[in-house]
Amino acid sequence: MKTNKLKIRIIVVPLLLTCFVLLQSCGKATENKKAEVKETKIIKIEKYCFINRISRKDGKVSAGLDFIEYKKIKDLNSSLKQKQKIELPNGYCYVNDEEKTVDYPVSNKATIVMQTMDYDNDGNFKFNEIVSLARLVDFFSKPESQRLKHEPFKVIFKNDKIVSIKEIYIP
Repeated sequence: MKTNKLKIRIIVVPLLLTCFVLLQSCGKATENKKAEVKETKIIKIEKYCFINRISRKDGKVSAGLDFIEYKKIKDLNSSLKQKQKIELPNGYCYVNDEEKTVDYPVSNKATIVMQTMDYDNDGNFKFNEIVSLARLVDFFSKPESQRLKHEPFKVIFKNDKIVSIKEIYIP
């Protein structure tokens, strides 16, 4: 009888250890897959800029952006005060430290909100006007769009693609 118990122990113990090791490795594989999924997070970034151009080529829309910063006026050093800036009544300003245009793709589903693109019969702007991407591309193809080159915009990027454009009204 002792021999049978010994045989059972010799067979069962390694079998249990093997099962335990296999279960542990399955758990690690699942953890690795979860880690891989976490690495593909969506990156969403909000920036301020001037829009120098918006155009369509081969069915894809791109925007030429010149990034600006939102700073307190009192925090500007003397060299920055000479740079291109737009002062706001709240003690802040938009500063363009370096004039450099970089092209970025625009999502076909981008949300676009304009403040000064259109106006009514009395000459009042149509604030918070939702505009289609096609209309914005068409507008930037006309000489009239030059008046927006020094208007600040807030753009939101999702994985390096523009998903939102909002003109910031400066009185």
